[in-house]
Amino acid sequence: MSELPMLYHGAQQYSVLWLAVRAMAFADMRNERAENVPFQVKARQHYGAALTAMRAAIDGQKDLGDDGMLTAMLLIDHFELMYLARNDPLSAHSEAIRHVLQTRGEGQLYTPTRFSLWRLTHYRLQAWQTLSRERPDAQQIEWLHKLNMERPDLRICAHVLHMNILSASSKTLTQPSNDDPAERLTKLNQAKQLASEMQDLITSVENWASEMAQVWKVKEDDPRNIAQPQDVDESPQFPIPHFPYPRLITYDDIWLAYIWNFYAASQIALRESLINVIEYTAVMRSGDEPDDHGATIIQEQREWIDVLSTAILKSFPQLLGFVYRYEGNGRARLAQQGRMAGRLFALFAMWVVEKSKYTSPRDRRTASEVISWINSRHELG
Repeated sequence: MSELPMLYHGAQQYSVLWLAVRAMAFADMRNERAENVPFQVKARQHYGAALTAMRAAIDGQKDLGDDGMLTAMLLIDHFELMYLARNDPLSAHSEAIRHVLQTRGEGQLYTPTRFSLWRLTHYRLQAWQTLSRERPDAQQIEWLHKLNMERPDLRICAHVLHMNILSASSKTLTQPSNDDPAERLTKLNQAKQLASEMQDLITSVENWASEMAQVWKVKEDDPRNIAQPQDVDESPQFPIPHFPYPRLITYDDIWLAYIWNFYAASQIALRESLINVIEYTAVMRSGDEPDDHGATIIQEQREWIDVLSTAILKSFPQLLGFVYRYEGNGRARLAQQGRMAGRLFALFAMWVVEKSKYTSPRDRRTASEVISWINSRHELG
């Protein structure tokens, strides 16, 4: 989004991008007014006009490959998440965004600006697929085959793509059905093979993640470094959600926090899918509980889910913009920029933790509190 000012400057008046940017700007200043019109009203007006313009552009297949169009779609989605308190993570615009990505073709992978926009959008697409256990498109697989997997962020993209393929297969395979004995045997063998593939991927992910934790400077910190609302120009009306952990986790910047949480949340979804496959295998085999080996695997996955969800929750103070950072001279400072981005970035992982049936009650409760805080803090009146 660093190119947004330039894109906006070149946008035609009343274009989708022009309207979407102004909707976001008015929403950010929602407590102000001009000519006796509250800016929150102007925000809704511009948002509605942006939606209408976007639908007209899609219907007319006009400028769909432009950077401005894709940026506008993301801004509209951001507006709904941050200012309309949309708690459905599966955007109504996901199909439109998917279509625009396909229209832009593989050329978007080789230009720095277009690649940055593709990467941000592709993460959003993968997040939707993780939450719905949806199989990635064939074109997504082709894209990643063309990229340099030595880059850690792209390796994570590739891992998540593989996770989503396996989780989608688990969702399809474990659907209730009335099969004859031959079909049951076929599905039993498929389930065993799928469980094996999942375990292999999990091992690969664990090994790679343990190496990257040091490279990406994941740090533990003292919760006393969590600021209070008045310290960061926030209203005392919205106290920071309760932090129930003995240590917090911080990263060098909020983008790394987002990527690492994105990775952890996707692993939670994969491990849940593995548990479902093992339980399905037991039912198909004997209609009984998993055997000792299966029970051991399930217990291991549940323990890992707890570790991953807790790690996600330990980072929420930084993503919400409430963590002091210390400079070389020992002086504490608070990041003044990127708070809205951090709060937007927090939502996906919080949804995964909140919706998981295997995360702890403490983690689910904390995730719900973070989501509610973001909604309450930024929702238009």
